[in-house]
Amino acid sequence: MRLPCIIFLLLSGCADPASRNTIQSAETQRPLDEPREGLEVIWWMTDDSENQVGQSLAPFLDPPQPTDAPLRERWRATGLRLIRVPLDQLPTIQTELPSAAQRYRQPLGWTADWLEVFRGRRIGETTLMIAGAPRTLPPGVVRIIARCWPVPPSTSAATIHLDLAFQFEPTTNPKPADPFAEPTIVKAEDRGEALRELTLAAAIEPGFAYILTCETPDTIWKAHPSTSNEDTGFSPPETDEPQPASPPKHVGPIIPSPITLGEAAMQTESTDESPRRYKAVIALVVRGKQAFRLLP
Repeated sequence: MRLPCIIFLLLSGCADPASRNTIQSAETQRPLDEPREGLEVIWWMTDDSENQVGQSLAPFLDPPQPTDAPLRERWRATGLRLIRVPLDQLPTIQTELPSAAQRYRQPLGWTADWLEVFRGRRIGETTLMIAGAPRTLPPGVVRIIARCWPVPPSTSAATIHLDLAFQFEPTTNPKPADPFAEPTIVKAEDRGEALRELTLAAAIEPGFAYILTCETPDTIWKAHPSTSNEDTGFSPPETDEPQPASPPKHVGPIIPSPITLGEAAMQTESTDESPRRYKAVIALVVRGKQAFRLLP
C-alpha cells in the first residue's frame, strides 16, 4: 500500500508550480485599473469656494434623484444632493472638480452585506438639521454604508438593486481589551444608529455614476449663474408680484441656524489667511452585464 502513496506524493511535488497557483496567478495578473462588476466607490475632496460643485453638476439635475420625491426632500433638508451622471461623463466631472489631495477608489463588487463607503468628519456634541428638524447628537462620526446586487429586470437592460444608508457612530472610550478574549467582528449595520428616514432603496441601471455631495438646503444649482448671483450660485424665483419690504437688519441678537448633517460630515474649511471651502464628492459607480438570463 505504501508504494502507490509514495508515487502519488512524488508526482504532486513535481507538478508545475504555475498549475498549483492558477487562482493566485490570475488574481495577481489582473490590472489594477480594470473595471469590475458590481459597486465601485470613488471619492475625493474638491475646492468649492466658488461654488464649482453646483455649477459642474447642474446640467445633470434631470431626472431628479432620488426618484422618490418625499425622500428627495428629506435629503435636501439634510444637506444632501444626489446626481445621476452618465458614466462617460465622469472623467469630465473629475477634471472640472479636481482633487485637493488624494482620490480614493474602492471596488466592493456585489454584496448583500452592508459595507462602509464613506466615513465623514468627526464632530463634537452639536445640533444638526436632519430631514428639516434639529437634532442634538453626541460626539461621533457619520458613516455612509451601502450594499447592492443584480436582480432580474423587467426589460432588456440589466437592473441593479442599491441600498444606501446613513449611520451615526458615537465616539466612545473603550476599555482596554482583554488580551485573552476572543476577537469579535462588529457588522457595519451594528456600529451605530441608522438614520432610517434617509435610507435609500432603489432599482438602478448600469452605465451611470451616482454622485453624492452636500449643499445648503436653500441653494439652487445653476450651470451658468447670472452676474448678480455669481458669488452665491443662488437664484431667487422670478415673479411679477410686488415683493414685500425687507425686514430691518440686526433686530435682536443674531442666532445662527444649525448646519445640516450633510455639511457637517462632508464639508470643511481651511483656517489660513485666505479661507477655502472643500467638499467631498462621492461617485457610486455600478457596473454590470447588459443582459441578465435565468438558467433553464
